[in-house]
Amino acid sequence: MRTILFLLLSILCLSANAQQDPLKVLAAQIQKEGPAAKQHVQQKIISGKATGTDFIKAVLLLYGSNSEVAVNLLTAAIPKLSPQDPLYREAFRLRSEAYVRLVNIDSAIADLEKYHKLAPHDVASMINLSYLYGLDENYPMAIGLLQTALQSDSTNPNLYANLAYYHAEATQYDSAIYYGTQGMRFAKDPKLVGSILSSVGYAQGMSVSREKGMAVIRKSLEVYPDNSFAWFNIGRIYLSMNNRDEACEAFRRAKSLGGVNLTAAYLESFCQ
Repeated sequence: MRTILFLLLSILCLSANAQQDPLKVLAAQIQKEGPAAKQHVQQKIISGKATGTDFIKAVLLLYGSNSEVAVNLLTAAIPKLSPQDPLYREAFRLRSEAYVRLVNIDSAIADLEKYHKLAPHDVASMINLSYLYGLDENYPMAIGLLQTALQSDSTNPNLYANLAYYHAEATQYDSAIYYGTQGMRFAKDPKLVGSILSSVGYAQGMSVSREKGMAVIRKSLEVYPDNSFAWFNIGRIYLSMNNRDEACEAFRRAKSLGGVNLTAAYLESFCQ
């Protein structure tokens, strides 16, 4: 499935520690240079004298405004950077983000895989790469990356939340319930708690008891009322009960809360 879903994951998030994040260091340099930075970088690119760092500066200066241009600039930057330069791996991460914005998921995965090989213990990159595999419904790869990340950060509630979600989507309901239950030990943020409960409830509703699963999902909505996934899961459970009216009502609720791509196929197939 190529449509981008609204998951709890933070796609291509940067490290919180600026001293370890070469992109933040570079951004600080650009800020120090002031308004002249953009003109200076443009002149170097036009004259053919731009370094790999200059191309990355150009991307940061136009960040988010033109993903296709960002891909071209980063493609020019990579061969000009030494593989030992921290900006080399960051160029792949930035280009992966640009590919995501262009909905070129295969290229985004390829670039983030290269980043992962260069920074194999970066938990954020494993979360983001699992997200991209999830978009392609490659749940075994998504799960494998998250389990690897868990070895480095065993108390990270986001890892458990996403493991619960992907196991549920892969119909591995016992594992979804297990990881969701473990994640509840560490989750504090209401949105994360609500999302974990939604995944656990869906897994229970599809394996243990529909009534019990529904009760857990409705509890999740008390914690996180605007979670479109919770209503989507309610709709899928109702659909498994052949209760199309209730299912369609839940799908419409999910859509109204932002789950447009999420519900499109279901609304078209069952709710005309």
